[in-house]
Amino acid sequence: MKRGALMGTMIGTMAGIALAMGVHTLFYLHPPLGETWLAQLLVLVSTPGARLLSLLSGRPLTQELGIVFYWLSLQLTLVGGGALCGCLAGALWRRRSRQQGT
Repeated sequence: MKRGALMGTMIGTMAGIALAMGVHTLFYLHPPLGETWLAQLLVLVSTPGARLLSLLSGRPLTQELGIVFYWLSLQLTLVGGGALCGCLAGALWRRRSRQQGT
């Protein structure tokens, strides 16, 4: 089961990186999307990580630094979420293939 989880984690991490780059490119090419429900959802997802980065660095979330912390938190959240989903999928796939005997 370890091998399946490791392979799933690697694939999920690559998918998370692709998703993070896609979000970055989408907002770069279409800045008006920053005022939509998608932007509000992404801010909601990245808020806990941005606050944690602020606490760890000892600096307040000022305008410029806040943007950097939120963006970094969003990127790490998307990559980590992809890795977690891939790990779970890989472990379940490996377990199922062992039960079927293939």
